[in-house]
Amino acid sequence: MLKRLADTDAEADWLELTDAEVVWLADTDAEADWLADTDAEVLWLAEHLQTLKLIGLHLQTLKLIGLQILMR
Repeated sequence: MLKRLADTDAEADWLELTDAEVVWLADTDAEADWLADTDAEVLWLAEHLQTLKLIGLHLQTLKLIGLQILMR
């Protein structure tokens, strides 16, 4: 009977460790979700940065055209 209680106690200790691991895994999963969201946001920002660069190039072209008109 004492052996069985000792085994149960050891199992309880293991379950407590497992509980801590479950909490850690939940935290890790939440961080993974956050990283995935952040990754998507980075991609969105990169796409918009490309758009802004293209707008900048068009503005440079318009500026050059304007300068050519003024020089005539």
